[in-house]
Amino acid sequence: MVPSCTLMTFVQTLWFWGKIVLVLLLIDILLFRVGWFWEFKREHLAGAGLGQTEYLHGVTGRLATHNPARPLAVAIGNSVVRMTAAEGTINRALRRSKAGTKFLNLGVDSSHTDDAALMLNVAREAEPWLVIYGLAYRDFMPRTKKSLVRHSLIDSTFDVPTMKPASIDERLSRFVRSHWRLYHHREFVRAILAQEWATLTGSFPAAAWAAEHPRALGAAGAAFPPQFLASASWPAWQRWNQSRSFADYEAYLATRGRLATVYKKRRAKPFDLESSPQLAALEWMLRRTKETGARMILAYFPENPVFRDPEAAAYFNPELSDRLAALLEREAARFGAQFVDLRALLPAEDFVDLQHTNLRGSLKINRTLTRLVDQEARAAASSEAITGSVR
Repeated sequence: MVPSCTLMTFVQTLWFWGKIVLVLLLIDILLFRVGWFWEFKREHLAGAGLGQTEYLHGVTGRLATHNPARPLAVAIGNSVVRMTAAEGTINRALRRSKAGTKFLNLGVDSSHTDDAALMLNVAREAEPWLVIYGLAYRDFMPRTKKSLVRHSLIDSTFDVPTMKPASIDERLSRFVRSHWRLYHHREFVRAILAQEWATLTGSFPAAAWAAEHPRALGAAGAAFPPQFLASASWPAWQRWNQSRSFADYEAYLATRGRLATVYKKRRAKPFDLESSPQLAALEWMLRRTKETGARMILAYFPENPVFRDPEAAAYFNPELSDRLAALLEREAARFGAQFVDLRALLPAEDFVDLQHTNLRGSLKINRTLTRLVDQEARAAASSEAITGSVR
């Protein structure tokens, strides 16, 4: 027989921890089910040196608060997608054309294909009917630094084979993330609390700005933001624009910080496309969208034609880009997706480097993405197919 004092102690301990669990559950419900957490403005994170965390908080918040009853199209990919797929202008154009869908930009800086797949997994509750993966050849190259997307957002619902948990702790963490949102979004919560405490105690996205402020971009200088025109890069770019010599473009790259070094290191790194682990993530995305009835477009984003000059061989491998295009076309056909090759969409003067565009180039990409979403929406409406979702 258990002594009454021991039984009382056990009940008191159980009640104590039960109250803690109930409080945590209540906090979780209020913050994430009711939505209080997403009402925090992104400015709460600004200035804390947490730019990417701030951005991911905004992206996940928009997904978490989206009404699934409203058809949704999303774009995923790296920084070029983030900077060029301007939600405001695309959504205004879609409203004018009566496409009947909303558009969200889920691009994340420095992301690879597995990061894009993870963003698609995060978007599953918003049930997008159209997914545009804007990609570049670098998305399939070996990773050189830790993935912030993976660190902040991965859970047990993400089952890409090449990203299996490596330990019991990681498996447990992913499982808890799947069912407890306060733990899932702890990086955002921690960042906001740290910033609020700092307050108590004492990036200009030029490309997206251009798409949000369409205007006549006639003169070369009008294609760049003021800070570029005031830097050493502008006269160097002008010299190249007059000579069209790759030597002058190389001199221009030298004014862009470590950019030239990054391209050379990336080019020199051994890379076998056919054995890239990122292909498993691509197949996962294609299979997931097909299984759920959603539409998918693989959009190979524009490349600066300057780098196809033989003198640019130390910076870029055109043959690798062409092989990737052929592979993407095959994979899209295999899963019933659409492949769109945009690599030659822009002239050299619309770029600031290999893939990032100036204001004029960004505006052109934005218009192309608008057209793709509108075309897919019309095709889906004609077949009554805006019902697919990514779950």
